[in-house]
Amino acid sequence: MPMVVIEVNGERQGLNFSACHVIQGHSKCGRMHGHNYFVSVKLEGDVKDGLLMDFGPLKEVVKAICREMDHRVLLPQHLTTTLKEEVVFETGGKRYTFPKEDVVLLPLEFISTEMLSQYFLKKIVENMDAPNVNKITVRVDESLGQGAYSERTL
Repeated sequence: MPMVVIEVNGERQGLNFSACHVIQGHSKCGRMHGHNYFVSVKLEGDVKDGLLMDFGPLKEVVKAICREMDHRVLLPQHLTTTLKEEVVFETGGKRYTFPKEDVVLLPLEFISTEMLSQYFLKKIVENMDAPNVNKITVRVDESLGQGAYSERTL
């Protein structure tokens, strides 16, 4: 039986979040700024019992990750100090202090669209039950038409 591809378009399916970040060491993106992100997923594999995978559970996995990041400050965990109720982040001679509940600390070297696509890919693979999926591609757009892909063969 031929391989099948299914895709969930993040913009059209409401798989999105708004967040701010900084890319340390970058001349322009080294200043705090934000994006309205969209997350799209493509799965490839073999059909079993008429389906590759039910869209519903896939969308729920992506929505859960988006909810964690929505309206938060995204920071690389290794460059922060967590105090009682605050998170401190220093880069480029600037010191940022945020309320702890407004921050998501991510295990990434940089908070870039490229690194976010890798993070989403890892989290989706960890949380989806799709035994007949052979390949997954995740796209994170930081604005419409501008984003990064990560993919993994399973």
